[in-house]
Amino acid sequence: MRANNTARPLVQPTQSVKALKERFSAGKVPAQQDYYDLITLASTAYALVGGDGSKPGAGLALDEHNALSLQLSTAEGEGGLTVEANGVGVALDPASGLRFNEGQLGIEPTHLLSVESFSSLSQDELRQIYWLLAKAGLRHS
Repeated sequence: MRANNTARPLVQPTQSVKALKERFSAGKVPAQQDYYDLITLASTAYALVGGDGSKPGAGLALDEHNALSLQLSTAEGEGGLTVEANGVGVALDPASGLRFNEGQLGIEPTHLLSVESFSSLSQDELRQIYWLLAKAGLRHS
């Protein structure tokens, strides 16, 4: 999946969090750039969890250690998002008629989709399909 092209780009601080912590440690006098980076870092984190009202945080949550994580549905069934050691993946039921081709979600040409096939999907699966199709539509508009 590609990122939403209409999303506001997040500004990156000019220094690492470790360096920034050092600049604000006891006995140090932070410079103007240090304050800029601190505000940038805080506003980026605030936007990521959806605090600024633009809702980029949908599907994200803070875990028990205040680390940003995916908020996965607990609905039972095949398919959906999975979190693995090397990243986030989308698990597709091979019988669904959906497939990935060069990192993009598509419809298997040999499968026919019908209204009846959608009636057997859970609400969570329908929301995931809608979200993927909406993202694809934004990319081409």
